[in-house]
Amino acid sequence: MRVLVLGATGFIGFHVTQELLRNGFQVRILRRKGSPVHHLQSLTIEQILGDLNDLSSLISAMDGCEVVFHCAGYYPIYSLARRKQVAIATQQIHNVCEAARQTNVRRLIYTSSPSTIGQSQEGKLANEQIPYSLNRNRSTYCHIKYVMEQKVLEAAQNGVPAIIINPTGVFGPYDIKPTTGRIILELLQRRMLVFVNGKLNAVDVRDVARAEVLALKKGRVGERYIIGNWNTTLRDFLEIAAHIGSVPKPKLAIPFPLAYLTAQISEILAKYVFHSPKPLLPIAGLDLLRYGTHVDISKAKAELDWYPSPISIAIKDTIDWFRKNGYLAR
Repeated sequence: MRVLVLGATGFIGFHVTQELLRNGFQVRILRRKGSPVHHLQSLTIEQILGDLNDLSSLISAMDGCEVVFHCAGYYPIYSLARRKQVAIATQQIHNVCEAARQTNVRRLIYTSSPSTIGQSQEGKLANEQIPYSLNRNRSTYCHIKYVMEQKVLEAAQNGVPAIIINPTGVFGPYDIKPTTGRIILELLQRRMLVFVNGKLNAVDVRDVARAEVLALKKGRVGERYIIGNWNTTLRDFLEIAAHIGSVPKPKLAIPFPLAYLTAQISEILAKYVFHSPKPLLPIAGLDLLRYGTHVDISKAKAELDWYPSPISIAIKDTIDWFRKNGYLAR
């Protein structure tokens, strides 16, 4: 069976591509010109150039594929141009769903975000039935992810056979940018002098990839599946990561108001003064902690027959990969 992966050059998409190959699928990827591909060189895949903003390139890429794995969701690095960012995200997800409709794909597996899962009451776990928390709309990142997921759910109600995966905080090797692994990298580099504490759930990226393939085989159209593992706090996560990496843990937690003020200044300086591709402290990262929640993964276990591996393996492999690939010297 031939499948298309959108976002194969990214963290989750790369591991989904590997998992598909291990399961005997023929894999085609759509990537932008200039995307990093050195980590894909050893994979037997078909590569096509295109863009999520270009509907015709998506239709061409999906032609002849039975399944599409969408792991290239729009991620706003800055939170300074909300209206424009929402418009980009909306157009991209519309194009993906429309291309899937026109090419009659058998399944569209969409990688969403934990931020679209509602916050549970204290002492309880959030599941797929808890509605989106509207107070999160103050966050550009959360609002965009919610809008995109709603578009996919609407498409599923109108004939596009879409299934949604909601991975939590994802860790593991080959986090090239890095993305969520950035907090581990900064810990290893001893740059994390302070932190902001909040709830989070951590999961191995390879477990997420397995869940995506299982969703194709066993998932129900129009359903969401939370893919997570360790319900914890950033404080406890950093303590474990510091122990595994044999580095000091940060001891000073700063309050959210001070962190947000710092992040706003950081984004303005990075974008308009230093013209940096990313701010030192992104508001989106704070939003994920501020609106974090602990989750229930029983639906994925029951319906997908999916079970996560120990999170310590993901943390250790993340640390080993950063060290082996020279990230600590950057």
